[in-house]
Amino acid sequence: MLKSKIELDTSIEYPLLPLRDLVIFPNSVSSLFVGREKSMAATRTAMDGNRLLVLVAQKKTSTVLPSEEDLHKTGVLCEILQLLKMPDGTFKILVEGIERVKIQSLSESDNYYNVSISTFSTKLPGEEIEKQLLEKVVYEIIEKFEDYNQAQQAVSKEFFNDIL
Repeated sequence: MLKSKIELDTSIEYPLLPLRDLVIFPNSVSSLFVGREKSMAATRTAMDGNRLLVLVAQKKTSTVLPSEEDLHKTGVLCEILQLLKMPDGTFKILVEGIERVKIQSLSESDNYYNVSISTFSTKLPGEEIEKQLLEKVVYEIIEKFEDYNQAQQAVSKEFFNDIL
């Protein structure tokens, strides 16, 4: 079951986990194998803290040690739900995407990347106006149906109240 939205703190830096051939989306749960040293260090740091890390896709899958230029600027803040240490020393993690984020800056510390992030606006321009217009149209449709139903008695009052 997906968790409720975690409060995003844009004033702190989060560990970064670059991904090859994979994109994680908000409100999805995915299983990942983590094997690169920097990625494992970032995962350990997240597990020792708030269990949050930023996942971002690499531009080229062939890049073994990605730099800032090798990474996309949009990623997803994720929570680590479960970590399993594999026999070969790598990790298998279960993550839940929380929110799409934009990487503002990237720094390196303790053999992994940290990123500062910002969120995207969830409302599109004009969305509030469209919502108000839609509500008005729905209200008018309901009024017209009530008038029709009173004249024709097509639907019982109980059924009509149930569908509203």
